[in-house]
Order: sequence, then structure tokens, then C-alpha cells
Amino acid sequence: MSKLLKKKEVFTVVTPIPSYIPRRLALDILHSHSEVITLNPLVLGHTKISPPDNASPDEMHSTWYAIHERVQVIPGTGKVGAKEITFNGCFHDMPWGLQTHIYAPFGIDMRVRYRIAGNQPGVEPPEHRELGFDSLDIPADGLYLREDIEIRCNISIVSFVKAQAKAASKDMVDRIIRKAELLDSGALKAMMAPDGRLKTLNPNGLSQKNRPVSQSPAQQRMSMIPEPPQYPPDYQPHPMYAQAPVANQQATPRQYPTGPDYYNQFNQQYTALAPGPNEQAQQHRWAPPPMELPGDYYYQHGGAR
Repeated sequence: MSKLLKKKEVFTVVTPIPSYIPRRLALDILHSHSEVITLNPLVLGHTKISPPDNASPDEMHSTWYAIHERVQVIPGTGKVGAKEITFNGCFHDMPWGLQTHIYAPFGIDMRVRYRIAGNQPGVEPPEHRELGFDSLDIPADGLYLREDIEIRCNISIVSFVKAQAKAASKDMVDRIIRKAELLDSGALKAMMAPDGRLKTLNPNGLSQKNRPVSQSPAQQRMSMIPEPPQYPPDYQPHPMYAQAPVANQQATPRQYPTGPDYYNQFNQQYTALAPGPNEQAQQHRWAPPPMELPGDYYYQHGGAR
């Protein structure tokens, strides 16, 4: 008997999208499932769940949500006559939009195909007109949101569910427009470009992407060390400061002598070369100031350790 009272209703809702809205922004909002779920003002919240056991094979690998909603059981009584219900919904992203299958209460089975169709003015060529476009009031130029809706429910509430679906279509386009207003013109132009790589799932978080990464104290100290001076290719250093070629240096590790004979020989050489008392007195009278060489670009930095 319940099957006899059920009715299937199929209809299409077309809503034009303003020309300054890029296709990628509209698709990103459709792929943000929360935007679609919260179109219904009765929704209290939603949580991501695993596919239920009774899910069809083609919906097993889609994204599922448990949607919490408050419905008014007794009209005119406010929250006292309201009841919270939970039902499941299936969401499947597509390159052109989104497919949803909502298992709503009271035996409502609702399938919606959201498609961002049309062309981006000035970027994409106009799409070919199909038969029946005029009856759907599809615009000849520009983007539009097309919703192919299929409802199976009790015959007594078909008109109510249909009216709610049409109202949600306008709310969806209004949300797309509000999201575009949060973005600056540069972000919108990047999303309109064919090779634009800007991905925007949450326009409010765009400012977080360009925030510089904080450095640790050790990295800050290293960044304070000056870089070596840059010289032109034809620069020739003074012979006094020229270094020996690398090729003339020994590649083998240096051998350090050991043993008492070496140290005795070193002490004898030091004693022979040591100046006498008179020479030491003359040397202490005047000493030239230390000379800073051009290549001394490493300095010590005293900082908190």
C-alpha cells in the first residue's frame, strides 16, 4: 500500500551564474560538501561516516555523511514540538560538479545532479545548444548551475519537497557569489585563466598560505652571518693576499711528527731565534696596530645560547 502512495518526480532547475564568477570557484564550492549540506536551514550538523551496509555497490566508494536535522512535529510549539532526526547522505564528486543521494526521513529518496555548465565568458567558447534548452531557460552565454533532481516520496508531500529543492538552488548560487566577494580580483583572474593553479576550498584561509614560516633561533643566528663578498669575473687579488692554487696542495692527509727528538729540535731552534733582552725592550716601545685584511668577513656574534 505504501508503494502505491509513493510518487516519482523528475525536474530540472537552471540558475544563471554571474559572469565574474569563475568556473573553478563554483566547482570548489560544490566539492565542499558542507556548503551543500547546510543549504537546508533545518540542518544542525553533519559527521563523516563509513558507507552503510545497505549501500549500493556503485555508492560504496563515495563519501558518506550522517546529517542531523531538527523537524517540527507539532506546528506552532517551537522547540517543544520539535524532534531531532539523523539520516544518511551520499556525495560523489565529478569533474563537472557533484552527485548526491539523500536518504531523508519519512521515506524521501532524493537524487540530485549538480552541474556547472555553460561557458566562461571571454575564456571558453559558447557551448552547443541542445534540444530542449529553450524550455529550460538555459542562457545562451555564460555559466549556469543545472540541477537534475529526482524525488521519490509520498504523494502528499511531493509539492513541498519540490518547492524546497527549488529554493535551495537559488541559495546555492547566492553562496557562490558571497564566496567570490571574499576573494580579491587577482585570485579570481587566476582561477579564470586556463592554466591557473590556484585552488581555493576555503576563501577565508587564503591569507594563511602566504604567511612566512617562522625560523628557529639557530636559523636566525645563521642568517645574520654576512655572505662572502662578490667579485667580478676579471678580478685579480693583490699578490700579498693571493692564495696558493689548490692543485699545488697535497691531497694526502698531513703527517704530524712525534717523538722526543722532534721536540728537542724544536726547542733548540726556538732558543736560537729568541731575541735578547735589549731587542725585547726595543720591540715593546712601539708596535704597529693590527691591520684588517679585505678577506676577513667572518665575525663572531654574541647571542643567547
